[in-house]
Amino acid sequence: ESLEDCKKNEGEVIRRYSLIPSRYWSNFSRVKNGTDYTELGGGNEDNAIGTLELKSLEVAIITVNLTELPNNLTYDDHYQISIYKNCKPCPPQYQCDTKEVIPLCISPSLSDQSELLNNCLSRYRIDVCIHSNGTMLDYHFCNQEKEIFTSGFYPASHPLASSNENGEHIETPIPQEEIDEFYDSYLLFTEPDLHKCMAMPYFGNDTVWNYRTFRRLCQDTRGDGTLTPIYDCSEVDRWNEYTNWRDELCCSNDPEFDGISACNYTKCSDDPTVDKIIRDTFMKKFTIEYGFTPPTEQPFGIFLMDVDAQEDISNPLPLELFNEWKSSNEPLKPHNPFDPSSSTPFLEKSGCCSCQRHTMPSYFEKQKIDSGFPDNKHQEVQFTVTALETQQITVVVELLHGFYYADFDSYFGSYNKSELQIHTPSRFAYGSESRKPLKDRSMWMGIIEKQTFDSMPLELPLNIPLTIDQYGRKHFENLILVDRPSNIEVGYDSNWTRIRPSLRDIESNNSQYDDDGRGRTFPYSVQDKYESVHEEELWWEIGDQTEVFPGQTMEKFSYLAMPYLPFFSNCDGYDSHISISRLLEDHPNCTLIRYENTVPVYQYPWFNTLSPLSDTCRNLVKDEEVEIYKGIPISCFYEEEVDSPNDKLRWFEMEPRMTLFSLSKNAIPAENFEAKYNRLVGQVIERWGRSKEIEIIRSSQDMIPVSVDEVKGGIKNTIPRSVELELQYYQVNRGEKRLVSAYIYFDELCTTIKPRQMGGNAELLGLMKGRGIEPCDLDINGKLKSRDYKLRVHFHALGWFSLLNSFEFDSPIYLGFFTLVGVASAILVAIVWSINRIFTKLRYPPTFHGWSLAKLITRPQWLGCAIASFPYTLCLSVIYFWFCPNDANGALASSDPVVKPSIWAFEHLHGSWLDTAVLGDTQIEQYRAGRLGSAMLAVGLYMTVLGASLIVPEQTTKNDDKSEGDRNSEDNPIDEKQEPTPSGAWQPKVWKRAHLIWCSFCFECFLLSVWEFSYSPIFEQNIYRIIVIFKLSQMVLELLLSGILRESFNYAPFIVVMEVAEMLITIGASDFVTFTAGHFVEISIITIERMYIHPCIKVLKNLWPRWKMLAQRKFGKRKRLTRSQKQQEEMKWRRVNEDIQLRNEGVEPLLDSVALFSVEKTGTILSPIVCLIVMVFFEQTQIAMQYNVRKNELGYYTLFACYMIPWTSVVDVFILNTQELIHGWRLYDYMAYQRFRFTTREYRWVLSSDTFDESISEGMQTMDLLCFSSQYYFIISVFAFAMLTNMFAITVFLRYEYNFLGDPAMPIIVLAIFLICEVIRLILCRIANVTVPYFNWHGLWAPKQLEGTMDDAIAAKLAIGEGRQADLEQERLELQALNSDRFRHRFLDRNRPWVLNHLVELITPRSLASVGPDGRPLTEFVRDVYSDLMAIGEGARKSGDRSDISSDDEGDEDFEKRRLWDRSPLTGSNLAMAKLWLSKARKRRSFGRVVSGIIQDHKEDKCSLCARTKETCASLVGGLSKGGLRDPYAIDDLITQFEQKYSINENDPNMWKAFFRSKAEYVTVCNLCIDRLEQEKLTRHIRYPGADRLTRSGDISSDDEKDEVVFDPIIVLRSSNEGKMMGKWLSAARKKNWR
Repeated sequence: ESLEDCKKNEGEVIRRYSLIPSRYWSNFSRVKNGTDYTELGGGNEDNAIGTLELKSLEVAIITVNLTELPNNLTYDDHYQISIYKNCKPCPPQYQCDTKEVIPLCISPSLSDQSELLNNCLSRYRIDVCIHSNGTMLDYHFCNQEKEIFTSGFYPASHPLASSNENGEHIETPIPQEEIDEFYDSYLLFTEPDLHKCMAMPYFGNDTVWNYRTFRRLCQDTRGDGTLTPIYDCSEVDRWNEYTNWRDELCCSNDPEFDGISACNYTKCSDDPTVDKIIRDTFMKKFTIEYGFTPPTEQPFGIFLMDVDAQEDISNPLPLELFNEWKSSNEPLKPHNPFDPSSSTPFLEKSGCCSCQRHTMPSYFEKQKIDSGFPDNKHQEVQFTVTALETQQITVVVELLHGFYYADFDSYFGSYNKSELQIHTPSRFAYGSESRKPLKDRSMWMGIIEKQTFDSMPLELPLNIPLTIDQYGRKHFENLILVDRPSNIEVGYDSNWTRIRPSLRDIESNNSQYDDDGRGRTFPYSVQDKYESVHEEELWWEIGDQTEVFPGQTMEKFSYLAMPYLPFFSNCDGYDSHISISRLLEDHPNCTLIRYENTVPVYQYPWFNTLSPLSDTCRNLVKDEEVEIYKGIPISCFYEEEVDSPNDKLRWFEMEPRMTLFSLSKNAIPAENFEAKYNRLVGQVIERWGRSKEIEIIRSSQDMIPVSVDEVKGGIKNTIPRSVELELQYYQVNRGEKRLVSAYIYFDELCTTIKPRQMGGNAELLGLMKGRGIEPCDLDINGKLKSRDYKLRVHFHALGWFSLLNSFEFDSPIYLGFFTLVGVASAILVAIVWSINRIFTKLRYPPTFHGWSLAKLITRPQWLGCAIASFPYTLCLSVIYFWFCPNDANGALASSDPVVKPSIWAFEHLHGSWLDTAVLGDTQIEQYRAGRLGSAMLAVGLYMTVLGASLIVPEQTTKNDDKSEGDRNSEDNPIDEKQEPTPSGAWQPKVWKRAHLIWCSFCFECFLLSVWEFSYSPIFEQNIYRIIVIFKLSQMVLELLLSGILRESFNYAPFIVVMEVAEMLITIGASDFVTFTAGHFVEISIITIERMYIHPCIKVLKNLWPRWKMLAQRKFGKRKRLTRSQKQQEEMKWRRVNEDIQLRNEGVEPLLDSVALFSVEKTGTILSPIVCLIVMVFFEQTQIAMQYNVRKNELGYYTLFACYMIPWTSVVDVFILNTQELIHGWRLYDYMAYQRFRFTTREYRWVLSSDTFDESISEGMQTMDLLCFSSQYYFIISVFAFAMLTNMFAITVFLRYEYNFLGDPAMPIIVLAIFLICEVIRLILCRIANVTVPYFNWHGLWAPKQLEGTMDDAIAAKLAIGEGRQADLEQERLELQALNSDRFRHRFLDRNRPWVLNHLVELITPRSLASVGPDGRPLTEFVRDVYSDLMAIGEGARKSGDRSDISSDDEGDEDFEKRRLWDRSPLTGSNLAMAKLWLSKARKRRSFGRVVSGIIQDHKEDKCSLCARTKETCASLVGGLSKGGLRDPYAIDDLITQFEQKYSINENDPNMWKAFFRSKAEYVTVCNLCIDRLEQEKLTRHIRYPGADRLTRSGDISSDDEKDEVVFDPIIVLRSSNEGKMMGKWLSAARKKNWR
């Protein structure tokens, strides 16, 4: 009865005003129906409640000035601010029961709600125009015509309008007939606006409306001239429908029509009786079936041209003037009230009680008391609305208490207490370069991954999209995010003029007060309840329960893209959702550059400047004349329970280099972020932030991890008071920004552990103090004084060099940069070579060998490494397709391993015997990665054993690996006495292999520790020092390994692995430029090492025994020595000195240098392959992740490693040539010699040979035997791959904390991998043995059959070293001679007397009873040997021997002369003659090798001379013939003809083959015919001594004579005495010429 009796009814609103400023109602495109919906406001008729349209990703900032609000008007008690999304609230004084699941309307009643609708229809009407024939026309056209005819004159534009002589318009009257015709044809009137009123929320509950149209009135004229009653024009359609039904009934033979002629053809008869029967009997049936009563007489539908009748404005129930139809489809059928289900609802409208206000931030829900006011809202209040998809929102202030009608209306009724600002993302991607800036709503997105929280105990962000409904239940927010910024300056619109009173917020939060309990008076943020924003890991599974289909909820998700920064909540200018675009585009501390003034950074710097001019947010501050960038300052508060211990990590406790979340590299368009719907069936196809486009971004490298800084990281039980977020971007063009990097820095840490005097843990406090961290400030109650921290955001563009360093450019830029690096490296070593060339002390400096040396050293390296890489790649490919996830092209993995696990990939098995929990995605991924590591370990172990067997081979007999031709051509060796078979315990090969494998495992552990250390910040900060230390440690390790493994070849793979590991750890450099600088440092160290340090170390190592003996003599105990002891010590001293001289002056220093070069180059070749492996197994090994290197960046490192290989070869060429100048080594000649040795080797697998160069120390004999061939590089590459694979496997185990020994699937995996590796090995070995004669391919590493020996010119050049080199060479030849049969025969010949005298001592009676080596009794064997020994000497001459020819026995003086031969280089004619002979010999050898296959193809099955077949002779040999006879020199004639036809310098093998096929004659000869022909040649020109005439002057020809006698060529066997003599003469002649 009075205002004092008023009270607040829960949920009832009695007045409402829009907070959209009134100036936006009519002239702002985003405000819809700005002047409508006055019924929802109440009070004044102009109190409109418009709708604000927000597109996705836009942010509406609404600021309300409540500073002058009446003092007693209290928020939540008397008024409230509400936001409604996609709906309109109920009109004032509606009451709804919100306790129900579907809110129901309590008041007003349904009839009152219908009355409101009728009142609306009476109030709002629309204009229509109807033609007299009933057709609706455009009202604007009719109204224009009406204005013309009302004026009575044609307008000037009308064709019938008149004008005078001057062209001036003259009013032309319209004939009355036309005016009457217009009014008789068109009727303009109004009808109720059903569409608008239906949009009004008058009904509290859900309603369903059928299609309705406003009725049209008609009136007909009967035949007698009278008018029919006015009727609804739709009666015409009803009459037609009735007549059709009636005709069908009459002709249906119904019993009611018996005896009556009811049907006239197909029509009902005009008999009144029939009509009476129908209306009396069947009318009720018709009405129920069709829903209406038909007219009594036929209507003709003459439209009534009466405005008043048509409008019927005075009708109190205008809704009844609308016809209701079954559907909107033509033709319209009347709605049947007796069968409502037959109608299709046209409009299903939710009740206004279902339109509930959105949950407001805690600031609005919590009531605080401010000084002088009952609440804390008497100030400027700002809130923001972020749209997650396009929304229609209503923002209002509502009165809840009737006592404050007047105050509420007087304050808010002026519509000037608020300001609206809409932020649209517009500066991340403008589109094409030629367009102006467009607001396309593209922006960077923050992305959180479920995998991040599964891999570590990390709490979910407290600002995930959650909302709380009216029942207090949390839901996933899909539409809008509402925040309340406490600092309104960020969203302040400078165009809004207002008075700014001081803000007076009094703190009543228990966590924010002074020690004396007085309230604070500065602005503060209100903290959300921890329970309302905290979620557990299960949120990923059930967090989004949104219906994607009626009755079907959203499935689990593994990531979420958000338009705001995750984790940062309760910040003063943004509250809990810091919009990324609003932060970087609208913050006052940001400097924005206009589009036309923006200067981007182009990839090619010569097109523009190197520094960009673009948007920055850095907040430059000058502190004592020093410019400091402070960034965007944002005051935030921790909403986490920081003063309570937690078993999980909070985001600010993240350790260095850990990824917190990610940001999209490129701006994501709004359409790729929004949810996608199928509106026809009401299905949600994709939810917001989880679209297919974002999924593609996640699977690519277009995500930038926001990582914690490696120095300023978080620590458990600490909180940082300063947090910095640095965002660096690339201004691609004027309108596009691309994010490059993002880092978080935690600074000013304090520990939340209470001080010791308040019960804190002394040990933990001590650890914190050791790190310089003190306890946080506490109040008198032991609680934190403050939870605030300062967030600073740095946002700026990078220059050209920084972008180059960040891999932001295309590949051609980096290829050019790599080229510059390679050229600079080559120039560096070229300068070193030039300096040494200028200052060399050599009398005859060697020439520079460039391309020829490069070919010698690179071909075996590439071939050997490639052959080793192929099977290794196959094995890793099997592992990849077996154990990689399904989304990473894993062939055997399941797409849904939890529901449908793959048995083949062991997804159904636990990875530990102790794990019995249900397998989830995280566990399956962990075990999958661990099993991949197990498979890699199996491959590594298999290759380790295989490599050990290659390095330490089983020695075979001499004929095991020879071809059949080689075995046939060899003489049968003399049987030797077999040594006794050792016992089974004697297995030195097994011991040696085991020792090698064990050392490799130990070395792998050492390198793994180096890898783990390289992940630390210390390594990144001291990378240059560590590279130097690593190279020095490599030298020390080489010395250590040489002492452990003894042989250089055994530890060569270790050095290769160390080189590859060094390359990998250099990826840990802070950036790519530092990595490149590290490359130069490494090149410099390698140059110095190989030229000076390594030879010096070897010399020191060789001198160490001498120094050791000197030290023992000087500092040891002095004691008297006997003469024999003195002699022994002197002999020992001489041996040490001789050994030192041998090692320093012989071939060993050169061999050692080449060995170092070989392993370093092998490491260089294997480096890109290893980088590729790390990139393929990026997620499993996580090596690149530990270095903060993304997958695409690792591709550039791989490209760099691959691109540097040829440039490294250039560097090696210069280094090797420089070593020749420094040390006098003939490196080029040595490499050519080794190439020749390998080419002319006896065995296919060079290690099958049991003959070593014993003039070289034992530790280098195997390496010398391998000749640095492709087989050498193959072996060390295999073993290096094995060690690296083991290291990768252990790395996987460490990263995933996987115990491979506890996995039930481990034995199966190991056996399967071993089997696969063995199958691959067998298949590749079979392929390697395949021969293709057409291409002259005889299998991999097939030895080439060459005639003759190495060129004597090359042999003469192998004078390596100085001083005793000739003696050393002689000793080496003598050691080789010990293994030759020729030397043995000569030894027996010279020592025959001594052997015969002592033969009795060697034979005992007991031994004579045994069996000899040939199977006969030993007595017979000894008798034959004795006869052979007696036959050796002068007495056993052959027929034809001449007495005037001495024996070819050599004395010691021959060796002395050979030692004194001059070894100076040839000059003049001697050099020309030697080169001519050498070129012809080489051409004969190469040409013969080219056509050897052709000659063998023409070999027949029988001898061409005697017709013997293979069965009747020992062998058949194919060859060339001349004149039908076999001629071994026929090829010389063909070569001569070839040179005469083409040129003496022509060496094309294809032309030679073609010429050879056309000219050559072939012959096949057996071994018997060969022997016969050879004997005939030997006896053909023999002259026996005897009487003869004296020599006359004419018998000796003159040199000037032209007539020459042509003699037949003489063939002399080299094994005969004649051949030996001729060889001696030829050698002596050559040496004499060379002098």
